Amino acid sequence: MFRFDFVDANEDEKAAAAAPVHHTAAPLSSSSSPTVELDAVRLLRDARSRAPGQALDDEIPALRAAGLRACAGAHVQAGAVAPVGLATDLIPGVYEGGFKLWESALDLIEFLRERPEFLNRKHVLELGCGHALPGIFALRNGATALVLHDFNAEVLESCAALNVVLNEVDGAGSAVPPVRFFAGSWATAPLAFRDAHFDLVLASEVLYSEQSSRELAECLCTLFQPRRVGTVLVASKRYYFGVGGCVLRFREYLLGMRPQLKIDILASVDDGKSNIRDILSIEFT
Repeated sequence: MFRFDFVDANEDEKAAAAAPVHHTAAPLSSSSSPTVELDAVRLLRDARSRAPGQALDDEIPALRAAGLRACAGAHVQAGAVAPVGLATDLIPGVYEGGFKLWESALDLIEFLRERPEFLNRKHVLELGCGHALPGIFALRNGATALVLHDFNAEVLESCAALNVVLNEVDGAGSAVPPVRFFAGSWATAPLAFRDAHFDLVLASEVLYSEQSSRELAECLCTLFQPRRVGTVLVASKRYYFGVGGCVLRFREYLLGMRPQLKIDILASVDDGKSNIRDILSIEFT
């Protein structure tokens, strides 16, 4: 599935230029939203009460191969993120965030399956986690701690916490759950995590617009203040038709803030059915 190589910047620039960019999409986050920790004990208790008899989405090969279970429902969608024939990857002004299971999240899980060295004894943060399956996979496969962050608290309650329980990483019977949940914007997340250290940050389908790319770059550069080290893995479409986001812009924002960053494309997915998707690595040293 994966092709491991580097992206030609000229190719990326051409792709971005060819995309029908419109800068009218309503922002999916608000920089004024404070990041607050949710009560993990309550979230997981409620999720356990809903888990028995929960319908599972077991038709996705990447999840079966990874040994993961995912809650199923009207909001769960892997593969295409827009109706067939629509010349856009997102619908401007329509929130399509964490309730969907996005295809780049599956790419990230498959990448981590092939590269387990990223997970061993790591403290992991998943930003914009949605269903939180990459983070859950990390916790099941060598990571020692997991923090899940999403703008939408309802997503954490309805999807992420339930998937934590379904995949048996909820620490049932433990006084302190192994997973923590935070809701809020990327702008305020670094303040909430000012005393934390993360070895690995995961994110998928978060570069959907120029605004989101800039906000995530600012969040990461603030989170990894000078002398803080760590790795970030971002799974993303190479560019997003209709809303203007792309890997190249994100890279430019990061290097504008931290020129010394090491940024690589570790893998690419070109299935011939949808936009090329990349796994981007950012090394803070």
